Amino acid sequence: MKASLTGAVIGGLVLVNAVALVAVEQHFKVTAEASPAASGSTNPLLSGTTAPSAESSSPSVAAASSPSSSAAAGGKVMSPGVFTVAADGSRAWRAVNSGGCDGGSVQVQATQDGGVTWTTLGTVSAGAADGLGFDASGLIQLRGEASSGCTQGAWSLSTDGSWATSTPTSWAPKGAKSADVTYQGKQHQACASGTVIDLATADANVDVLCSTGDVRTVTPAGKASTVYTAAGLISIGTTQDNTLVVARTVSGCDGVELDKIVNSKADSMTCVKDASKAVDLTFAGDHGWLVAANNTWTGTTSGDWSKR
Repeated sequence: MKASLTGAVIGGLVLVNAVALVAVEQHFKVTAEASPAASGSTNPLLSGTTAPSAESSSPSVAAASSPSSSAAAGGKVMSPGVFTVAADGSRAWRAVNSGGCDGGSVQVQATQDGGVTWTTLGTVSAGAADGLGFDASGLIQLRGEASSGCTQGAWSLSTDGSWATSTPTSWAPKGAKSADVTYQGKQHQACASGTVIDLATADANVDVLCSTGDVRTVTPAGKASTVYTAAGLISIGTTQDNTLVVARTVSGCDGVELDKIVNSKADSMTCVKDASKAVDLTFAGDHGWLVAANNTWTGTTSGDWSKR
């Protein structure tokens, strides 16, 4: 869910393209819940520098307050229920669902120390999230369903620390348990069967993880094609050069394996030992994040990953 997702993550949805997501993500104007940064100063938690091609994250929304590792869709795909977007190797945001939209809630948090500590942001009136990313002004944007009526919507975190309704500006699932995605007001079928579990942007296109175990690329015109299929997929993300990376469970890895997908074939990148099975994968440049509700693992596309 680069959102990458991101799917860090998340690292979303999200997650999450004013007119194009990369342009939107060059601006980070978010502040902490407690108090806005004083005039002329910088809030070290959230206001910040240019983001290097952060991705959006949009894992599925059906998750309890502590996401479990139970498999979905006949055991083929696991749903993290965590939505992450990252700015670099130190700063990221995550959203975690507690229940469904009817009576549920969403907690959005931020970190500036690589996931060692997370600070909760202001209260948002969403009952369930299905993505985390950025709006047209570069503000953090949560997508999901309202706590009242479960209507689909989006909320942006303003510079005074409050949340306000906004217009979705990026790729997003068409709500929970849907095979479709939306982009700039248009709806496209992403999954030939099953539902959208996670997505990660790749230039103007979006890579979508379906509950059948298929990863499909969707263009802004709505053309969809399968680029990879496997069992045990958890989340997907895209690196700075738009290389698709999948997080999956495999025998021989006591944790989560990360594989680069090249020409529809998996090339093992690393085994993140002891990583939770309920994580979102997201990248900011070549900085990778695996984010769960209560733990974070970070690394790079060419280096070791570790728990923070």
